[in-house]
Amino acid sequence: MGPYIEIAISLIFIYLIVSFIVTSITEFVAVWLKHRSAMLLKSISMLIDDDNLRKLFYENGFIVSAKRTSADQNIAENAKNHPSYIEGQNFAKALTMAVVKLEDASKLTSAITFDDLKGAVEKLEESRLRDILLAMLSDAQESVTTFETRLAAWYDTAMARLSGEYTRHQKTIALVIGLALAFFLNIDTLRITSELQKNTALRQQIVASAEDYAGSPMQKLCKDKEGSEYTKCVYTEVNELYEEIAPLPIGWKNSVLCTAPTWQSWLSAIIGWLFTGFAVALGAPFWFDTLQKFVNIRGAGKKPPESKATA
Repeated sequence: MGPYIEIAISLIFIYLIVSFIVTSITEFVAVWLKHRSAMLLKSISMLIDDDNLRKLFYENGFIVSAKRTSADQNIAENAKNHPSYIEGQNFAKALTMAVVKLEDASKLTSAITFDDLKGAVEKLEESRLRDILLAMLSDAQESVTTFETRLAAWYDTAMARLSGEYTRHQKTIALVIGLALAFFLNIDTLRITSELQKNTALRQQIVASAEDYAGSPMQKLCKDKEGSEYTKCVYTEVNELYEEIAPLPIGWKNSVLCTAPTWQSWLSAIIGWLFTGFAVALGAPFWFDTLQKFVNIRGAGKKPPESKATA
């Protein structure tokens, strides 16, 4: 059973490392293309379906402070300058002030009263947002604070749906990148498994590296990095991770597909790439947890026989 556990640990470790690489590339693509910002902009445009009100909302200090903008670009018009995250309480305060300001800006010079807010909401143009705000007012017990709490909860619910959509979007991108990486780097699960079965020294080397990884907490790559520093970090991390699996039979050098290709070898390679691509799409956290479990199983070994008590 020992060699089979070692092969399983080796494969899991490979999937973990490649998952890290895929995650780094996926997040880099998301940051570069401003996916999160664009999706948040789209969601807020749907929530605040009054153009005039939305303009005042984006001019509010709570929102402007969330993202620095250029002199000629409004964050409501360009996903590049749009914040990627807005807190629920800030959203609620900014929208409440925008509603009152739309009706009478002079009322913002003092504390907003519930009657001021109710009157402003009732004067809004017919829209889905107006109906929602009126419903919240009826349940706010004539308290602006309670109204803003309800508004923040409504926004947070919408953001939970956005996070789910964003996660699904990222998983799709990760799957595409994983399959592409498996092909371009020729990370063939079947080929690697065959080599691990034959090469005990290589298998033990990979297992040793896997045990070192499993013994420390998983870290998120390139956290707290932005701009060019983030790009450099991703490049460095990807190269360092690739070095961990470099001893394995990956890449196109000495590949049978280059020396003596047959339809059987191509079919085997395609199956191996698909295995790799779909496996790494499960994500690094999944493979890290799985690796720890298998390492623990290997470390446990056979239970020693109980010693008989002497009379």
